[in-house]
Amino acid sequence: MKDMLVSWYIRKILLPKIEEIDHPGFIIENLAKARLLDISLRQIFLPEKILIKLEKNIIDKFGDAGASILYSIGKKFGYYYSFISNFPNVTNDKKSFLSYLDYTIKYIETTYASEIKYNLNKDSITFRMKDYIICSKNGIGYLFSSGGIAGIWAYVTQDIKVEAVQPKCQGRGDVVCEVIAAPYETIKKMGYQPIKCLNISDVLKKDELYADMNKIKSPSWAKKSLKMLIDSGFLEYKHGQIIYQDERFFEFEINFMYIIEKELQKSKAMNDILWKVSFDWGKEFSNRIGKQDPSKFIMDFFPSLGFGDIFIQRSPWKVMINYFPFAKSYVDINFVMLRGIFSGIITGLTGNIVKLENVKKNISDKGFSLIFY
Repeated sequence: MKDMLVSWYIRKILLPKIEEIDHPGFIIENLAKARLLDISLRQIFLPEKILIKLEKNIIDKFGDAGASILYSIGKKFGYYYSFISNFPNVTNDKKSFLSYLDYTIKYIETTYASEIKYNLNKDSITFRMKDYIICSKNGIGYLFSSGGIAGIWAYVTQDIKVEAVQPKCQGRGDVVCEVIAAPYETIKKMGYQPIKCLNISDVLKKDELYADMNKIKSPSWAKKSLKMLIDSGFLEYKHGQIIYQDERFFEFEINFMYIIEKELQKSKAMNDILWKVSFDWGKEFSNRIGKQDPSKFIMDFFPSLGFGDIFIQRSPWKVMINYFPFAKSYVDINFVMLRGIFSGIITGLTGNIVKLENVKKNISDKGFSLIFY
């Protein structure tokens, strides 16, 4: 089964350039290319463990209130990702929607799980997944399981009242992760208590600069693409997952990072949790990669994961990123996750506490740039 999925991913995704991983600093996805549409989206890979711990720590501290916020983040992202990808929906293109459904789920299966099966009914859809990202490790899964799936299904059915629940999860000891998406009242009639999230209007604004700002450009410092690091054996590609030092990195469209930071920064305590799990991950990760120059490692490794063109200056530490993936809400966030990751890695590799607490943002005709210092 695994070999068949990998073969499908190579034939259907990599070879026809549905996903481009051979440009240093850039990872581009165009699922709509299968429908002869040109919609290029910027992707990055991030460590799964950050979101595993983020969900757990927020739920432990905030309970149901934390669950509601995490779920709303997931639903907003799922809906917006479907919106900018121009997914077919049942109201304007039902035939195309049904034919495209298998293709989309197969793509998700090759990147987020080891197996996905689904049952489509009149007013609901049920997914049964194995080794699905995040939730199979922490038993929670509001961001990419119930929340993310609710957002996608709300878009393709054009019904904002669609929600989702997760009655089974490998992270809670079940054989599979099961997610049911349906209108709120339908799920209640099934005997579940779904979280209600109707306020997603803040993400439904077209990003006029997205396409131009995220075009592939020639980097000055980044020399290695994701494909180069996979081909060299530095990174391991296993069933749609990128593995480095037993650490799983997973892929998502960049708006997820913007949405999660915008929502969590509304609460100082949640924002502090995001910083801490990111910093702690970076510091722990530095123990795995051995003694080496943090500047060189970050400048080689993270551009290959789609982070743009990175240059690092010492004394004082300054991280400069050109062509970072752009989204319209860049003015609303302070890139806590990235600053935490880089601060943790530099701290771990140098033995001195370094906190990149400040950020400068700039957009120009050359692209989007960041400076952390």
